[in-house]
Amino acid sequence: MKKFFRIFVLGLIITCVSSLTIFAESPNYGKSTESKPIGLFFTGYIQCKPSYYDSRGGHAAFGWFQYENTADESRYYTDVGKSKYDSSIYSREKTVRDIWGFGHDKAIFKHGFFWTGNGENWPQTLFNMNLNKLNLKPVSIEFAE
Repeated sequence: MKKFFRIFVLGLIITCVSSLTIFAESPNYGKSTESKPIGLFFTGYIQCKPSYYDSRGGHAAFGWFQYENTADESRYYTDVGKSKYDSSIYSREKTVRDIWGFGHDKAIFKHGFFWTGNGENWPQTLFNMNLNKLNLKPVSIEFAE
């Protein structure tokens, strides 16, 4: 019985450690944090590494994030990577003010990436485009509390 318990605990530890490693592997991610203790502000962060091939869509040319139901609903972008071989990490961070009041909807954090697949057709025209006109779909939606 003691041996079974040791094997079970060891298996549990290995599973937990490998799960944490999987979530931390991608350099392409976005996150939102809320100011404490009463949540007057939200800080959004996005980063991408164009040379990293992500299973969600290939190489990321740039990343973006946006809050909804806040005082600032602008979309914020990282700089555009130069090619699929660009190993720089591009990031953007911005703090926005929440709207206070009864009956107001919760703030929503959206973020995403401009995926280029295998990177063979890198979008060189993006350097001069107005990125706000692109119809970019979010990767995920997180509800801030």
